[in-house]
Amino acid sequence: WRLPKIISNNRTVLIYSFSRCSHPTTSINIHIAVISQVKSKRRKMVCVRHCVLLKLKQNTGRDEINLIIEGIKKLQETVPDILSLRCGKQVESVDDGRNATVAAVVDFKSEEAYKVYAKHPSHISVIKDVILPHLEPSGRSAIQFPISEADIPGASDANQLTHIVLLKLKNDTKQSSVDEMVTSLQTLGLKATPLVKRMACGAQITSVDDGRNATVGAVVTFDSNEDFTKYWEHPKHQKVIRDFIKPHLERRTGIQFRSDSGQGGSGGGWDYPKAFATFVILPLIGSIIRR
Repeated sequence: WRLPKIISNNRTVLIYSFSRCSHPTTSINIHIAVISQVKSKRRKMVCVRHCVLLKLKQNTGRDEINLIIEGIKKLQETVPDILSLRCGKQVESVDDGRNATVAAVVDFKSEEAYKVYAKHPSHISVIKDVILPHLEPSGRSAIQFPISEADIPGASDANQLTHIVLLKLKNDTKQSSVDEMVTSLQTLGLKATPLVKRMACGAQITSVDDGRNATVGAVVTFDSNEDFTKYWEHPKHQKVIRDFIKPHLERRTGIQFRSDSGQGGSGGGWDYPKAFATFVILPLIGSIIRR
């Protein structure tokens, strides 16, 4: 057989040929082609990321904060179609005094899934009974922006430091300036590599905006507190703040937190063992049966 011919065929034939191939190097190359083909399809799927930052009253104790975090985390057990849910409190060692107390990042497969979550009785109950008694006036900041499924964290992202910044822009900010801001943040994520492990940013989705939300949001993850500090002090980061953000900024809300898991109820992130079983083992068994 010849490699170009195999790759031009459908996924089952490609994987079947991979399973029959005895040369180790060629096998690896074809395996990569399969995974790359699958991942490229994932990037075309548009999901929704919901970020909420909560500034709690100063007299809120550690136990109350932990109850809020646990209450939010349990939502993935009762609310359908949550792809990933991360929640945690501000890390004291990287707190500059301006930050929120608790944050949650929740990923959904669609706008409709987010709308179900927003109105779900379990979600409303957590807000009313657990959060509101401890929330400062105007202590909530939130956004919903589009992401690709490739942006959804997996188990390998657990315990990383997550930095969230939500930017409420002035009412007279033009859409072109919003787009330019998002592009500058995305470019920053690339230029700051390898400090940045994962970054997703975007503008508020108009169709799910309740009028209280931020205009632009960014979620950036790091391996360590030190990497975050280097990123924060990085000249290119400071330039983006100075040239693209500050001229239009009305209010900024931020946080740095750690979550014990990056996966949600449906196990977000790219699972290579599952991909291998789904796209290699099962098609091979099917081809043998058909013989």
